[in-house]
Amino acid sequence: PTVRAPATEAGVVGPDAAEATGLPEGCSVRLGMTDGCAGQIATGAVEPGRFVGVLGTTYVLKGVSAELVRDATGAFYSHRHPDGWWLPGGASNTGGECLADVAPARLPALDAAAAARGPASYVRYPLRRDGERFPFVAGAARGFELGRPRDEADAHRAALEGVA
Repeated sequence: PTVRAPATEAGVVGPDAAEATGLPEGCSVRLGMTDGCAGQIATGAVEPGRFVGVLGTTYVLKGVSAELVRDATGAFYSHRHPDGWWLPGGASNTGGECLADVAPARLPALDAAAAARGPASYVRYPLRRDGERFPFVAGAARGFELGRPRDEADAHRAALEGVA
């Protein structure tokens, strides 16, 4: 299909779709975009040279380029920008999910302790499940630690550094 700008009308809801979905017949159907691209635009990173990192369950890095950026490894990919540019980016399987085992009430104290301490005493790559897709592609990649944490604050700091 032809790539067209978000919000462009793609058609209208026909009788069968109206019956199946409960949407009114004749309702305009508009083109959209991925949540990642919509989120990027919402941050204001909309012109070539602008990039944004979004930390959620995973970590996403997205930017804007005047030229199509190709990556033979598949670690990053490009979406088309509504104004004709490109949105290169990638999504890591590391992210906020690495803190899923920490009670939310503990996070402020651990964040403060990690900030006060400085760099972690060991290295941690905090994948919670097998596989990584950015900054490298490796379906069998696993999280790992080089060394041992001194305490809970050190472990927390290493997890944060591993995502960063």
